[in-house]
Amino acid sequence: MILPTILILVLVQVIFALIVIAVLKKHLSKELMRACLEAFESSKMLEEIKEIKVLTAGPLNIEAKGHLERIRQRKFSQALFSYHENREIQGGIVIAAGEVFLDFSLTSRMRHFWPWKS
Repeated sequence: MILPTILILVLVQVIFALIVIAVLKKHLSKELMRACLEAFESSKMLEEIKEIKVLTAGPLNIEAKGHLERIRQRKFSQALFSYHENREIQGGIVIAAGEVFLDFSLTSRMRHFWPWKS
């Protein structure tokens, strides 16, 4: 009788942990994206950049895409923006503009704290 009770408790804890991880991942991804867009907007890059690549784990939300569009119109009106998705970055955003590379992906942040897991 005790063993099934223990298994149920462990299962409940595992489910709870998975929910917490999913919520944290979504929150961290949104914060990383916001920080990257702010860094990109405030960067002192030359306006002659011809191509800017944006990489995300999934589709950009309306807010982030609008923010990027405003930056493009103000600072890089002649640049070609290309959007790509790659689930391997787990969340956040990566922007490559000329020689500038802004990596605000969740994967790179996890590698920073746990380098042995790369």
